[in-house]
Amino acid sequence: MAYTDQGKGAFTGRAADRGLFKVPTLRNIAVTGPYMHDGRFATLMEVVNHYSDGVADHPNLHFRLETLDDGQAGEAEVLRLDLSQAEKEALVAFLHTLTDEEVLVDEKYSDPFK
Repeated sequence: MAYTDQGKGAFTGRAADRGLFKVPTLRNIAVTGPYMHDGRFATLMEVVNHYSDGVADHPNLHFRLETLDDGQAGEAEVLRLDLSQAEKEALVAFLHTLTDEEVLVDEKYSDPFK
């Protein structure tokens, strides 16, 4: 699959690095949108929906997003979470609990360039 944004592969030139990106911390995730390396999702629910139902196959798909449970020996299949709406809402609610309100207003973490 061809990507406009080659991720790490743009720097290393290695095919195995195409589409790979550094994953940030989940701390304050609810206030750091837009999400994904290219900002394609505006909300956490859109991200959860993607991993629940929308992950697409790719040669460099992380092994944790693949399964061998498709009945075909040695052939991986995309793993989707297939979450219910209630599970999706619970996951988004949990992600909101990772917000550190004190860090958000503490002057020592403010933008030094303002």
